[in-house]
Amino acid sequence: ALWIDQTDSQGTTLFDSNITTTGATDGYGIDLRSLTRINLGGGAPAITVNAGANAIRLRSDAFTFNVASITASSVTIGPYTAGGAMGIENSAIAINITDALLDTIAGSIILGDAATGAMTIANGGIGGNVNLTQNDNLTFVSGSTINLIGVAGSAAITTTAGGTVTMTNAGVLTINAAGDMSLDGAFTQNGAGTVSTAGDITTTNDNISFATAVTMTGNVALNTGVGAGDITFSSTVNGGFSLGLTAGTGNVNMVDNVGGVTPLTTFTVNSATQVDLANVLGTDIVVTGTNIDLNGDTYTASIDDVTFTGAVDLDAAAGTITVTAGAAVGDLITFNSTVDDTGTNNTLNLVAALGDVAIYGNVGSTNALASFTVTSAALVDLQNVRANNIAVTGTNIDLNGDTYTALTDDVTFTGAVDLDAGAVTTTVTAGAVAGDNITFTSTVDDAANNTTLDLVAALGNVDMQGNVGGTNAVGAFTVTSAAQVDLQNVIASNAIAVTGTNIDLNSTTYTSNNTTVTFTGAVDLDAGAVTTTVTGGAGAGDNITFTTTIDDAANNTDFVLAGGAGGNIIVSGAAGGTGTLESFFATGADIDIQAVTTDGDST
Repeated sequence: ALWIDQTDSQGTTLFDSNITTTGATDGYGIDLRSLTRINLGGGAPAITVNAGANAIRLRSDAFTFNVASITASSVTIGPYTAGGAMGIENSAIAINITDALLDTIAGSIILGDAATGAMTIANGGIGGNVNLTQNDNLTFVSGSTINLIGVAGSAAITTTAGGTVTMTNAGVLTINAAGDMSLDGAFTQNGAGTVSTAGDITTTNDNISFATAVTMTGNVALNTGVGAGDITFSSTVNGGFSLGLTAGTGNVNMVDNVGGVTPLTTFTVNSATQVDLANVLGTDIVVTGTNIDLNGDTYTASIDDVTFTGAVDLDAAAGTITVTAGAAVGDLITFNSTVDDTGTNNTLNLVAALGDVAIYGNVGSTNALASFTVTSAALVDLQNVRANNIAVTGTNIDLNGDTYTALTDDVTFTGAVDLDAGAVTTTVTAGAVAGDNITFTSTVDDAANNTTLDLVAALGNVDMQGNVGGTNAVGAFTVTSAAQVDLQNVIASNAIAVTGTNIDLNSTTYTSNNTTVTFTGAVDLDAGAVTTTVTGGAGAGDNITFTTTIDDAANNTDFVLAGGAGGNIIVSGAAGGTGTLESFFATGADIDIQAVTTDGDST
């Protein structure tokens, strides 16, 4: 081993012939320290420096190099005096390491150390070769700041042959807009200092990671290629610029909040296998990944869209995860695949204001949500939804699936509902106990007239506050179970079958265009001083059936049962026995009724 420490300032440590060592002292085959200057090669022909498989460390406040090659496991170059500044392709600084010198090194290169002062890399304003192109691993270490400058139009640092870049900064690491990096190995920022960046980084299927808080001073694109290669931010990211992340088959991990202090313009994940996100705030959010974990509670696009393309998992601690789009028309919230909640302890709350909500995959089918809520939207498109509670508000709500289940609580649709699932049965189910209700606050229609709406409330209530099929008849309308059923007008192409302990007919028209109408449970006529008409299909067997009593508390509703030429009328309980009807009229092939009590006519 060769070890020299020249502490005085009187002269230069000069080597003008080849150096070869085979051993090591304190881990170094060659360890040269000189306060004034280290001169390798002098004016003689270029020398070779070879430590074999051992490391080399060179520390001085000035260097002269005339070397043909330097061979070692690693080569560390830095200042002798603590706090000394260092340049890499920056001739304005006394210690200036050129790209040409680095070309002579075979082994990992470490520039600076924890005692090094401010470091400037690829300073285009000074001249020289400016950019670095290396095939070794590069590590930049500073106890102060690191400033990567570069020249627009080309990468400030390029590596080949798997060369990595590591920035260990105690002060701020600044990557300027021209400080782009094109690497054949990984990029790692692992210092305690923060990061200010406007530069892009591209690797060849290798990781990109930032350990500390990042502030963007320009638009940033990070790309690990089409294969493996993760992108990780272990702390916050802020700045009013766009951040685009492309991880190919690698992962994207945002450990801390994005845009929490200064929202980004656009936050985009173009590709990844796994995406982990804390809170994200920006003007626009677009995330694509095979699987997307929402680990925070706030995902807000202030003036544009929020789009998740990939299976979404709600992985925050028990609470509410709110996704908010901009407030204007056309500001959309879109989930292009499934949404699940492994712990069944998160509420997903979607706020689109005048924009739309589109869920193209099932919600909670694998792992139910604690609650699914749409607070506001113009149009809401839903596939199947399974949660403890479901509450959806929109000007128009399209039910495109066949199952909407609240496991332990209510289902509420606030807005006009369209049944768009096709020729299937769309079943809405509330929790099984009293107070677990199903509520539609507005109309329900079916443009294709082919979907059966089936409501299952068990001991809860069904409350239809708008007409069903008033504009476009539903395929069929069924209430399988409920304690209390409240109905406005109901028009169905096929059967109407309502089962409840008590059934309130609050309007005038209950029509099956082609088949039967059946009410199983005590019926109250609550429409007021009007005529309530129940109409079955005109064919044989298109019967109208009431399995128990019919009453009218206000004694002012005319009641008409129109069975047509082929349908029968069957009333198995007394009509008007407790609450007298205003009048009672029935037509049908066969009429089978119990006692009828009216204030007026009966026919």
